Amino acid sequence: MHQTLRQLALLALVFTLAIAAHAQYTETMNIGNLPGLYPNGPLTVDAAGNFYGTLPDGGSGQCYPYGCGVVYELPAGSQTPIVLYNFTGLTDGGGPGGRLTFDSKGNLYGVAAIGGNLSGCFGQGCGVVYELSPSGSGWVETVLYNFNGGTDGLEPSAGVVFDAKGNLYGVTSWGGPNTCWGGQNCGIVYKLSPNSDGTWTETIIHTFTGKFDGGEPYGQLSIDSRGNLYGTAPGGGNLTACAPNGCGVIFRMAPSSGGTFTFSRLYAFNNTLGANPTGYLTFDKAGNIYGNAFQGGKTGSGCPFTYCGVTFELVHQSNGTWKYAPLYSFTGGSDGANPENGVTLDSSGNIYGTASYGGQQLCGGSGYSPGCGTAFEITAASGGKRTFNLIYSFSGFDGEIPNGSLLLDSSGNLFGTTVVGFTGFGNIIELSPPAAK
Repeated sequence: MHQTLRQLALLALVFTLAIAAHAQYTETMNIGNLPGLYPNGPLTVDAAGNFYGTLPDGGSGQCYPYGCGVVYELPAGSQTPIVLYNFTGLTDGGGPGGRLTFDSKGNLYGVAAIGGNLSGCFGQGCGVVYELSPSGSGWVETVLYNFNGGTDGLEPSAGVVFDAKGNLYGVTSWGGPNTCWGGQNCGIVYKLSPNSDGTWTETIIHTFTGKFDGGEPYGQLSIDSRGNLYGTAPGGGNLTACAPNGCGVIFRMAPSSGGTFTFSRLYAFNNTLGANPTGYLTFDKAGNIYGNAFQGGKTGSGCPFTYCGVTFELVHQSNGTWKYAPLYSFTGGSDGANPENGVTLDSSGNIYGTASYGGQQLCGGSGYSPGCGTAFEITAASGGKRTFNLIYSFSGFDGEIPNGSLLLDSSGNLFGTTVVGFTGFGNIIELSPPAAK
C-alpha cells in the first residue's frame, strides 16, 4: 500500500468504540483444499445457495509460477469445490479476481488481470472482461473486452456491476493517460455496452489523475437505484496528510443526459480518520454508505502497515452533502488490523466484516507477528451509539488473512474466504452465531 511512515498526532475520535464482551461465533465449515491459490475476492451466491468465486493462481494453465487461475463453484451442502473454468493466460485471460456477477439468465461475469491481447503489456496481455455461460458440457467462456494497456485501461482489478439497461461497469487499477506514483498510470472507470451482434463497446467515463479525484482504484463499484456509481481509490485526494501519494477518496459517478457521467468526490481521507480504501461500498436502507479503509486511524505494534485501518460511515445530508464518521479504529490487538474489503449489513443495520491481520499473534503456533486476522460486528446505532464486537479470531489452523468480505444468510451464518489455510493456500469458511438461549 502507498503510505507515508511518518507518525501523526492522532485525534481522539468521538466514534471510537471499546471492544465489547460478546459470545463468539463458531467456524462450522472450512474447505481447505481449493482448486487453486489465494482467494482474493468476495464470494457470490445464487438462489439455490451455491457459492462461486475466483482464484488468481493455480489450475491447469501454464502461467508462471503457479498457474493462471480458475473460477470455481461450491455446491450447496457440499465440501468439494468444482472447477467451472481453467484460464490459460492466453486470449481467454489469466489471474481472475474480484467478485463474480450474475445476470438474469444465470451467466457469470468477471475480470482477469492478464491475458487477452497478447501483443500488449510486455506480451502477457492487459486483462479482459469475460462471461461464463452454462452449457451441457460445462461452462463456456466469452471474452467481452480486451484491454490494450493504453487510455482504455490496464489490469482490471475488481468485478463488474450491471445497470438496469444491461451495461457493465468496472475499474482498472492502471492505464489511462495520467501518471501516478511509481511511473504507473492512474486507472480509469469504464462502461461496456452490449451491441446487437454480440460484441461490447467500451466507453471511458472517468480517467483518474492521482490528485483531487484519487488514483489506482482496486475496489468493485457499487450502483444505486438511480444508476449512480460509487467507488473508492486508495491514492490521491489529500496529498499532504499522506505525502506524496495521497490518502485516497470516495467518489460518485452520476449519469447525465447523453450517456455521460459527472464525477464527484464525496470524501478525501486524511490518515487520522482513515486512509487508502481498497474495497467496495455498501448502502443501508436510507442510502448511507459503509466501508473500510485499509490504513489510517491508529498505530499499533500489531499492525504490519504502521496504521491499523478504520471502518467508516458516510451519511447523506438533507442538503445533498455527505458527512464522514469513523465507526471503529482498529488497534492491531485482539480486535484486528487492516480491513481490506467491504462490509455487509443485515436487515437491522448491524455491520459485519473482516480484518486481515491482528487477533491471535501465535498464528498456527508459528508466532506470525501480524496475527491471523479477525471477523467483527458493529451493532446498529441505538441511542446514537454503536458497539464493536469481536466475533471470531483466526488461529492459523482454521485459516489466516481473511481479506474478503462476508456473505450473510437468513440464519445469520457468515461465509467468506481466507488467503492462507493451514492445509493449503486458502479456505472457504462459515462462521455460525452462538445458539440463542
